[in-house]
Amino acid sequence: MLDAGFAVVMPNHRSSMDAKFPAQINDIKTVIRFIRANAEMHHIDTSFIGITGSSSAGHLAALAGTSGFVKQYTIGSETEDIEGSVGPYLTYSSSVDAVVDWFGPTDFLVMDSCGSQLVHNAANSPESSLIGGPIQDNKDKCALANPITYIDANDPPFLILHGDSDPLVPHCESELLFNALQNANVSSQFVLVPNGQHGPGLFVDEYFKMMADFFTTESGITKVDTEDGDNP
Repeated sequence: MLDAGFAVVMPNHRSSMDAKFPAQINDIKTVIRFIRANAEMHHIDTSFIGITGSSSAGHLAALAGTSGFVKQYTIGSETEDIEGSVGPYLTYSSSVDAVVDWFGPTDFLVMDSCGSQLVHNAANSPESSLIGGPIQDNKDKCALANPITYIDANDPPFLILHGDSDPLVPHCESELLFNALQNANVSSQFVLVPNGQHGPGLFVDEYFKMMADFFTTESGITKVDTEDGDNP
C-alpha cells in the first residue's frame, strides 16, 4: 500500500476480553474520525479513506463500510450504539470510501452449518465471546454485529477475498455479504481463492496487488507524488 502511494494507519481496538461488542467497531470508527480531524497534522489526504482487514478485522472493515452513517440501531429487544462516543472528534464522519474484506465473518449464526471446523455455536467461541453469550441464544445481538444488517445502496465499493478451503471462517460468510451487496446495487467484487485457507494461499503478492489496484482505482489516483504531496 505504501508503494502504491497510500498512507497506512494500523489501529488498535479493545478485544472481546476487554469489552463486548460494539466496543470494537466503536474503536475503529474513533480512529477514522481521528484521521479526518488530524489529517493536516499528519499530511494525509482524507478525500479517500479505504479500510481493510482479515478475519475478525475483516469483519470490522466490512462493518465500518456498511454502517458508515448508522448511530444507534435496534433489532428486537436489543439496541446498540454502533457509532459510539469514544474520543473528542465526534463531529467528524466515520464513513469510509472503499473496503477490502479478507475472509471476515458476517452471519455468525450459520458458520457451523456452512462447514466450519471450529464450533462457533460453543459458548466460548470467538463470536460468543464477542457478543457476551452463546450466539444461538443471542440472535438479535448477532444480527447487530452482522455487516449485512446495515447494507444500503449508499455503501462504498467492496472487494471481498476468501479461500474455498478456509477451515475457520467458511466462505459462505463472504458469499452472503457479496450477494447482499449485489442485491442492494453496491459495487462489489468477490474472489474465491482455490485451495485458499485462513490466510495461507491468500497472503501472496497476487492478492496484495489486487487490493492496491482496487484502492487505487476507487480513489481515482492517476499519479502520486510521495515526495511533496499528501498521501491518500
